[in-house]
Amino acid sequence: MQRSHFLSAGLLALLFAGVSPAQDIALDEVVISEGEDEAVVENVPWSGSWWSFQAGKLAQGYDGLPDNFEYDAQSETFAPITTRSETELSPLRKYDLFIERREGTNPGSALLELQGDDARDFHHHVHGERKRRFDDEGVGYGWWGHCNGWAAAACMEREPVAPITAEGIRFEVGDLKGLLTESYWGVRSDFTGTRYNKPSEELKAKVERGAELLDELGGNEEPAIDDYIAWYEDIFSSPIDDAVKPNLVAENFRASLENVRDWAKRNWEDAYADVAPDVFHKLLVTQIKNKRSALVFDTSANEEVWNFPAYYYLTHLTKVEDTPEGGAKYEVETTVHYAHDGVSESIIGVNELDMDYTYTLTTDADGHPISGEWTGDSVDDHPDFAWLPTFNPDGEDRGENPNLLFGKLKQILQTDHAHGPRKLELEVVQSDGNVVRQTQRIDPEQTTTWSQAVAVDNPVSLRVFRADAAGIVKVRYALANVDEGWRFITAARGEAAELGVVESGDELAASYDLPAGKQLVLAYGYDGSDRLIGISELALDVGGTPAPAGGDDAHEENDDRASAVALQPGTHEGLECNDDDWFTVEVPAGARLRVAIAFSNDQGDLDLEVVGAGSSAGTGDQEVVEQSGLSAGSYAIHVYGYAGARASYRLEVEVEAANPTNPTNPPAPTPGDDAFEENDERASAALLTPGLHAIEVRDEDWFAVDLAAGERATFTLRFRHSDGDLDLAAVDSNGANLATSTSTSDAEEVSVVAAAAGRYSFRVYGYSGATNSGEVELTVEGGTTPPPAPADDALEANDTRDAASVINRGAIDALRIAGNDDWFAIDVAAGETITLRIDFSHSEGDLDMRLVDANGTRLDDSQGTDDREEIRYTASADERIYLRVYGYDGARAAYRLEAN
Repeated sequence: MQRSHFLSAGLLALLFAGVSPAQDIALDEVVISEGEDEAVVENVPWSGSWWSFQAGKLAQGYDGLPDNFEYDAQSETFAPITTRSETELSPLRKYDLFIERREGTNPGSALLELQGDDARDFHHHVHGERKRRFDDEGVGYGWWGHCNGWAAAACMEREPVAPITAEGIRFEVGDLKGLLTESYWGVRSDFTGTRYNKPSEELKAKVERGAELLDELGGNEEPAIDDYIAWYEDIFSSPIDDAVKPNLVAENFRASLENVRDWAKRNWEDAYADVAPDVFHKLLVTQIKNKRSALVFDTSANEEVWNFPAYYYLTHLTKVEDTPEGGAKYEVETTVHYAHDGVSESIIGVNELDMDYTYTLTTDADGHPISGEWTGDSVDDHPDFAWLPTFNPDGEDRGENPNLLFGKLKQILQTDHAHGPRKLELEVVQSDGNVVRQTQRIDPEQTTTWSQAVAVDNPVSLRVFRADAAGIVKVRYALANVDEGWRFITAARGEAAELGVVESGDELAASYDLPAGKQLVLAYGYDGSDRLIGISELALDVGGTPAPAGGDDAHEENDDRASAVALQPGTHEGLECNDDDWFTVEVPAGARLRVAIAFSNDQGDLDLEVVGAGSSAGTGDQEVVEQSGLSAGSYAIHVYGYAGARASYRLEVEVEAANPTNPTNPPAPTPGDDAFEENDERASAALLTPGLHAIEVRDEDWFAVDLAAGERATFTLRFRHSDGDLDLAAVDSNGANLATSTSTSDAEEVSVVAAAAGRYSFRVYGYSGATNSGEVELTVEGGTTPPPAPADDALEANDTRDAASVINRGAIDALRIAGNDDWFAIDVAAGETITLRIDFSHSEGDLDMRLVDANGTRLDDSQGTDDREEIRYTASADERIYLRVYGYDGARAAYRLEAN
């Protein structure tokens, strides 16, 4: 599963692999009125790591522990290092040892996490042949991880706040959170909204041209038929047979024009705004206020995906007018608090992200919100979709480590875990006077508070406070039974030492001498009812070297977006990041934008964001954001220091105009069905020739190849996983499954060796209904090339009566039944007799005909067993009649149609 919430722009249809959508999130009947509304869930979701696939920390160990497995590059296998002590074991090795002691057998979940298993289609780590293939194909896998598992577990499970000893094994807080995260990876969920995928300018222009042709269809100045043919061939990349073109009229293209229009609306307009303000508001009230439970939002409306659990909201509603229907219109300001995973593995409590939204709501006469519009910055910065984890099976589940079972993990977990709502602030003053506060930002790479500790000298000046301090009575450390009051503690892997206490008050400021080296300082806040209301952490490197103070550069003061400095593309040297730095650059439509900063991480860890194009927050000496196919506009560049870090840096800005021939900046795929439709089931599988073929996966697609005994067929599916997760399966002539490929990469591949001569089929499908464009490649070793695959004809898609192609009198050649029905509409006058006839080869496939009226009532049938079917009909009034041509029992064949 991808670490989906920090995808760079231009990448994903949904979403996150692993999550299994079931139905829409149920909404309560909500009534609104002027004033303020505030709610917080009963159990605030906790922060935890996203556990990178490639780092493999669930199996190898974390927090500075030595690796638990050794990799043999020659055999491409992992082997456990047996000399590790129990305290040095990774989360999954501790689980394996627990099960071995309790049941007598080691399940091997840790080894499986690294090694993977083709037979069970489980791969959470990339190595060996898969790594070489991915590297050769340019597949980026460094960001894959367990973020959806964390989000679900944080919503549904009580937070581990102390070590647990089971079967003599000590499970640390980070161990328990990691095991919960893995076990919730395939959680069942309800889902509201659709992921938005931004179109390229080239594709957008084709769709807009289609809309123009549709509007002008049947008008007084209808475009020439050549315009419709050119549009069809361009957008579908599918030439129309020259023999067919003379018989076409503009009306033949109505169905295709409408299909593209509806496709664009569904995937662009509706997907961008499907979580409309009224739905968003109802979700907050229903889940957080009424049910007092958290839910997960993709917080970015654009093509990026940022999944975080929402647990608190504060909203202000101002009535602005009454509506003629008796309702009212309100202006709304809402703040939502989210938990996020840019933290250390052992964090306790919630490290939050606060986001503000503005929108309008319109109600009916009873005060129910019925519509709304995003306003201000929220037009482009609002949630895209929401999901609600509902159930986690005890047994093996899709995508999860099959050797780690949630039902057995529950034997380790205890039930007295605390929950941590609300917000505390913890800050430290460095020796140079720089104040560093607890970080509240998103951390899209593996940068954690522990790995990026703040350098300080003794005595360490600390201060803890609550931004809205009302109601704070005491602070205590959750792992010890101590007196009431404010206190600081240092902690390392669950061990704690009390630093300071205050009986009551809004804040505590004090100085302490701390041991040299890394120290994790935490503050815990409780209210008068002993309810935990906040936990804050800061990692310190006591005795480390703080970043030099530095000086301002020539672009200051550019400390916020409103004061951003406009830049030209090029290299900008001698910049100083002592606070936030903002710049802008103009980008033409469809262009590629690359922004990079170079600095010394030893001096200070800088991060980079390009608003609307992506972000980068690694731990090296460079951050890069690169995105192609952008919309025209001014893009804001944000350079900032992690946890208050400061450093000198160089900024590079490149803008390259769109170029369809440049493989680094290609045009987006075109929408609609491909030439193989309708191949939606095995019976209608498209017979495929060896080679490379472009496909559009909008539903299930089936392909077939005829093999002689002993021949090997390899079927490779390539696509961009972030635009929609596609999977692949191979079956034999009896429908028995032979192989599957359901990874989270940009490619799936299966190979089959024919045990006997026959037809073998390949099924391409989207996980959880995902759609995508891509290409398939078929290779056959040791055999002859199968015949070419039959394709649909130029009058497609006329698969239903509503989509019937309107035809005139005369003959139409080169038609084909290729797995779906063909429908034709014919206008007849009162008293006119019309003869409808199809000619075909019965040995290729048995075709039949049915004639119906405008209401679908049957008028006549022709169901013979030779090479011709014919219907003769006399109209009693002026009417439009409909002819259905179809294959008997799924038969396929080419045919010629005459209407005389």
